[in-house]
Amino acid sequence: MAELVRADRQGSILRLALDNPPANALSLFDPAATPANPAWDDNSSLQVGVKFSTSTAGKAHGVRFWKGAGNSGTHNATLWGPTGLPIATATFVYESASGWQTAIFDQPVTLTVGATYTVTYYTNVGFYSMNLNGYASAVTRGPLTVPAGGSVYRYGSTEFPTATSNHNYWVDVVFVPGN
Repeated sequence: MAELVRADRQGSILRLALDNPPANALSLFDPAATPANPAWDDNSSLQVGVKFSTSTAGKAHGVRFWKGAGNSGTHNATLWGPTGLPIATATFVYESASGWQTAIFDQPVTLTVGATYTVTYYTNVGFYSMNLNGYASAVTRGPLTVPAGGSVYRYGSTEFPTATSNHNYWVDVVFVPGN
């Protein structure tokens, strides 16, 4: 986590932590990619996310999601383990009006090669980003793979999302390979 340090007019030191992903972080998305539907017309509170696995050792440092117009309020990220239990959480802070938003966990989480994890974020206002049938087939980018039908969601709850979908909800893991 980066830190911005500034002095105010009275000479007090102000510290502002910025949730920036590590420079060597990998993503499920090409840097130039943008969602076909940046703000899907659904104003329900829900949790959306994606299942993924890694083919190389590494750590999950956080979660990213693409934010479109109307998706306001507080957003919370969760990394769920292979058994569906939460293993790391973070709150998105310093959000911009749109584009990628990043939340970094207090401590990186070591991932087991080949195990399936889930990253999600919760929105209380909906208007999440989506590409219809974006995960109709498995998608692999570097060591990260999303299985076919790998998106998940759950309306009105912050519990583990059990409903699955072929749609890509533009949720991403902040993954750093290595031990």
